[in-house]
Amino acid sequence: MGQLGGEHVLPELGGSEIDWRVWLSNASRNEPDTRNVAWQLTKVRRRGLTPTTPTVAVFWAEQSEGIKGGQLDFTTPIADDDSEAEVRWLRRFAPA
Repeated sequence: MGQLGGEHVLPELGGSEIDWRVWLSNASRNEPDTRNVAWQLTKVRRRGLTPTTPTVAVFWAEQSEGIKGGQLDFTTPIADDDSEAEVRWLRRFAPA
């Protein structure tokens, strides 16, 4: 799990800026063999409990998930003077 990114200024392209990020995350769950038994008080037996019907439930579960993606932000000025006019292009991606 993590994220990595950076910001760069490109004087060769008139002071254009690149801001980028990439990320990765993994999660998993494994429950190999869980057994549940339900009990109830009985009127027949004065002491103790008896299992209810169905007496035993068995459960298996396995799950995993991985997420990866990134972002690229490119900004470039569109005028040579000191105006703050600029064009910005943003792209996010998350491969399946």
